[in-house]
Parts: sequence; structure tokens; C-alpha cells
Amino acid sequence: MLSEKYPQFQKYRGLLFFLVLASLVFSMKLNSLFIILLVLQWLLMVPLAEKKESLRRNWKLIALFAAYFLLFAISILYSENTSSAWKDIESKLSLLLIPLSILGQKRLEVKEQAVLLKLYVWFLVGVGVFLVGKSLFLAGGLLTNQEFSALIGVHASYLSLYMAVALFITIQSLTHKSQIKLNTVIALFLAFILVVLAARMVIIATFLSLFTWFAVVHFTWKRLLTMIVIFIGVVFAISSIDSVKSRFQEGLIGEQVEFGNVDDSVKVKTYGGKAIRVAIWQCAQEVVKDNWLMGVGAGDVHKSLQASYKRNEFQLAWQYNNFNSHNLFIETIIAVGVLGVVVLITLFYLLFFSAIKNRNMLLFFFTTLFFMFSLIESAFNVQKGIVFLVAISCLLFSTREEVDKS
Repeated sequence: MLSEKYPQFQKYRGLLFFLVLASLVFSMKLNSLFIILLVLQWLLMVPLAEKKESLRRNWKLIALFAAYFLLFAISILYSENTSSAWKDIESKLSLLLIPLSILGQKRLEVKEQAVLLKLYVWFLVGVGVFLVGKSLFLAGGLLTNQEFSALIGVHASYLSLYMAVALFITIQSLTHKSQIKLNTVIALFLAFILVVLAARMVIIATFLSLFTWFAVVHFTWKRLLTMIVIFIGVVFAISSIDSVKSRFQEGLIGEQVEFGNVDDSVKVKTYGGKAIRVAIWQCAQEVVKDNWLMGVGAGDVHKSLQASYKRNEFQLAWQYNNFNSHNLFIETIIAVGVLGVVVLITLFYLLFFSAIKNRNMLLFFFTTLFFMFSLIESAFNVQKGIVFLVAISCLLFSTREEVDKS
């Protein structure tokens, strides 16, 4: 076995994992390369006995990811657009490869995982500093939302997702009274970046998960008061930046999309994110109603949605954009039917159950965040979503209470 001949290569597993996460911000080609290297490390460096024992211990999570992937693979058989279906399957290969590579070998050592998470936090702090500096230099002021994240070519929702996880890691360090002053500054900076990115669901999910853990699961009056103070601070920050404030106002009182009105003035009319999503979900209901059992197949989701947009004369969607369903569960049931949704719900349940059973604060935060994120984004349509969910959940799922306390 190569692990016996070259034992020094085993220590690079944590570095490879960090590179998989970090490359999501910059390059999908690099990300794919690092995933391949991670898989090769597992195949060539991990003894067979260790593979068997690790796979036996973590088979439930591995099986759920594999089942979700296999449902999409099987749907190729009844997809009309097989070319699109194969591309979708290729994009979902991480659902198989990453769980095997991470859960198919012994867990990272406590100190090794702590260093990995801290390195990831510092990386995203660096990304945040770079974005603020570039925004001030190029625009002469602070850009927000998509304009801000576009400076490095990342969608604001996904960059917010990464920043929120870094914030969770930092808050966990604060609960252990580790480098309190430094971690407080980092947490405040990451919270500021979340506000500037103005991804509403990520911000709501972040503070809802924090409130649930500290005010319900691990309740003390001090923690409850702290959560209230933080909430007031975030509300003040949001209300102080006009462009961010307007996004939240749109989410609360936004207008509705006008269907069936196709004169020239309406064709080019744009709406806020909430109004567009509600209109998309209304159209998607028709597709779900007709295909709830087995779905239309992985290759025909886009075509089915576009047809529904056109029937409802949702011009902004079918003529000027290529909107997906903006909901992981709706996207899944349209593609592979109700069984896919059952697998997804079981997956989230397993992660929640493991988090509470093992008192794993980070896994609880992350699962809550990604679950709520999946309600407004088709998170498995892009590599930035698939790889992030699978990699982080597999890393934290294998973590026990003693690691959480490190």
C-alpha cells in the first residue's frame, strides 16, 4: 500500500480538503482538480481495512448521497434531452466521490481539523478585505449584493453561504473562550460582509440557527440577551445602508409579477427576487402536479419549466432569462419525482439528528443554514452548492463531541 511506502503524503489530506473549499470562490476547474486529488488520496493512500471500517461506520450518510445521485442517473432512461441529463449527472458526481473520500477513512485529528477550520476562516476574511478594498478603489464607495460579489465573479448568495459558515466557526471559538478579542473582531467583520452581500435568506437563516442553538438548545438568559443585542445590531446595520435596506423592504412588501400581460412595457419589466421566486413557484406547481411520481428526468427540467413560463406568459422568465425553480426540493421533484424529495428530507434529518445527538454546534448551524438556503435556491444545480454541502456535512458528520470541544 502506498500509505506504507509514503506515509508523509497522508498529512496533506487536510490541505487538499481546504483547497477544495477555497477554490469554490475562484475556479471550478481548480475545484474539480482538487476533488480528483482528494479521491486519489483516498484510493491510493488509505488501507483497505481502514476503508471498510470507515465506510461501515458512516454508511447511512454515504448511502443517502449515493441514492440521490442514482435517482438522477436512472432518470437518464426517460429523459428526452439525454445530452443535458448526462451533463447534470456529471455535475453531481461529487455526491459520490466526496463522501467516499472523506467518510471512507479515519477522521481528521482534533488539532488538524481545528487548523483546517481556522485556515478557512482566515481565507474568507482575506476575501472580504479584498472585496471591500476593491469596491472602495474602483467604485469610490461600498458596493452591495451582486455588484459587491461580482468583483470576484461569485454569486452573492453562495458567497454569503461561505461567509456564514466562517462566522459560525468563529462564534464556536468564542463559546470556548479562545482568543476572545481577535475572534470578536473577526465575527463582527464577517457579519458586516454578510450585511453588505444582502442575501436575505442567508442572513435570516444565520441568526435563526444561532438563536435556536443558544436560546433554545443551550438556553441561558445571558445567551438570549446576547442574541437580542446582535439582532438589533444587524437590523441597525441593514437600515443604515440604503441599497441593503431596499432589498429587505422588497422582501417584505414587494410587488407581484403580472402574468398574461405582454405589451412592450411589461416585457422588459424587472422585479425583485421575492416576486420572481413566487412567480416561478406558481409556474412550477403545474409541472409538479403532472410529474410528481417519477419526474420528467434530469435532462428535461429546464424545458418543462420554460414551457410552463410560456403558458403563463411569464415573459421575464421564458423570453429574457433561463430561471431554474429556485428551490432544491421543487427542482428535485420535477427531475426525479417524490422519492428524490424523500431522500433529501431523510438526508437533512440525519444531519440534524447527528448534530443534536453529538452536541455538534457547527453541524447544527450548517444544516439549518443549508436547509433554509435550499428553500430559495436550487443549490444542487451548481458545483458551488453541491461541493460545499457535501464536503462540509461529511467533515462535520464524522465529528464527535470531543472534536467539537477542541
